[in-house]
Amino acid sequence: MNTCDFNSFDFRRGAFGSTPVRLLCLNDDVVRFCQTWAKWHGYAVSKSNSHPGKNIYIKCDRSGHFRGSVINKSGQKTTSSKINCPFHLKASIPTSKKVANKVWTLEVLNGTHNHKPSKGASSHSAHKQLIPEQVKEIRKLSQANLKPAQILLQLCTSNNETYATNKTVSNVLQKFVGRN
Repeated sequence: MNTCDFNSFDFRRGAFGSTPVRLLCLNDDVVRFCQTWAKWHGYAVSKSNSHPGKNIYIKCDRSGHFRGSVINKSGQKTTSSKINCPFHLKASIPTSKKVANKVWTLEVLNGTHNHKPSKGASSHSAHKQLIPEQVKEIRKLSQANLKPAQILLQLCTSNNETYATNKTVSNVLQKFVGRN
């Protein structure tokens, strides 16, 4: 069983193997680890279900069934990207009190995707999410009266792995307006 640290792992490596990987990280970092790996390989993942402090199940963001297009309240026709992708991971941590050094074990339940990788990480909404530090930065920059496009430029300059859009920044600003 391989042991890896989130900060030193080479995410450019190929697919997860059949051997479980031991992760030296916290609960939230397990999903972030998988999301970072997926980003490097043209995919995105999401937490499908979990049991707090025990198991986390992670699936491809395209898993699930397509339910057909619908017309939403604004009259626009919407569709789904769900194509029942079988990719599935399980992260677990020992619950026994006898185990002193508890680390997460990442196991591949199904390592195949039924679709090609995306051309870029920006095509997945999961990769457009902002980290808490970026949200604080947006609030600070908005108080300095910068426009969303200027704020986005500042975010991208400070972190070249930001895939946020003007819409992402505008949505964060709307949340601030709603709270005040």
